[in-house]
Amino acid sequence: MQRCFIVKVVNVKYNITITKDSIINYISTSDNHFKTNEGIDVGSSLSRFKNKKNITWKGWGKFIKLNSGWNAVFNDGVLNNNSKVLFFLKFDKKFGKTINNKNFKITL
Repeated sequence: MQRCFIVKVVNVKYNITITKDSIINYISTSDNHFKTNEGIDVGSSLSRFKNKKNITWKGWGKFIKLNSGWNAVFNDGVLNNNSKVLFFLKFDKKFGKTINNKNFKITL
């Protein structure tokens, strides 16, 4: 069973899901105050991205992995340069690692 928490750090709300062993599973945010280290925020258009490799994940959306480790998530429809970022997601397939960005750090 996983648990989900909403935390606010430096005026940004994050959803954090952890495993029953208190290991971070993923972090997401759709907060308008959030901006990645690349300068991308919610509502940014696809035209702002240099790497436009789209990957469908579990059938619910497409995302672009950023150098900062965040994934900019778009809808699951056909994308074009006007498509907007809906939210950001960070997950690690090797659960238990530290997840960082310049305003946020969790280590378990």
